[in-house]
Amino acid sequence: MRSLSGTLTTGQKSLNISPLVRAVFTKGANSYTYNTSRILSLVHSEEPWRQSAELLLNNSDLIFPTLNLIGYACTISWGITTTAGDEYSAAAPLECISMKDDSMPGKLQTIFSLAGSFNMMDEEKASEVYTPAWDNTQTVQTILNAIAGATLTCFYGTKVYAVTYDS
Repeated sequence: MRSLSGTLTTGQKSLNISPLVRAVFTKGANSYTYNTSRILSLVHSEEPWRQSAELLLNNSDLIFPTLNLIGYACTISWGITTTAGDEYSAAAPLECISMKDDSMPGKLQTIFSLAGSFNMMDEEKASEVYTPAWDNTQTVQTILNAIAGATLTCFYGTKVYAVTYDS
């Protein structure tokens, strides 16, 4: 659950709101931030077990043919201008799974497809059937950690995901 500042909560109740959006792509020490001035459109869906987005950025300055952001984490933040300045609330991070250029007369744009961890895990396939022994005493949490950590034999070599459990 997201927590918002008091000024952001109050600002959302205003009758006159100018929405802000920001997309921050990060991988290692590299970080690229794009805001409302470059974002042409954003379709962003957050459900309990799935998150995805399609982000359309202005590429008139031809920056993206030289910048490959596939595999970068992308955090989308929604916000407004409040009495404290521009304030944002970040959504769950997504991964950039594809990017492609699209052109219209006088306009070049790049479309980014972004997917959440559960979307990515849904695409992973086991290399063999997993059937635990009848006397297996592992907990469900241990097996989930092995699947997400790519240490379970049938998922060995797949992408590793960090799992965080709450109390």
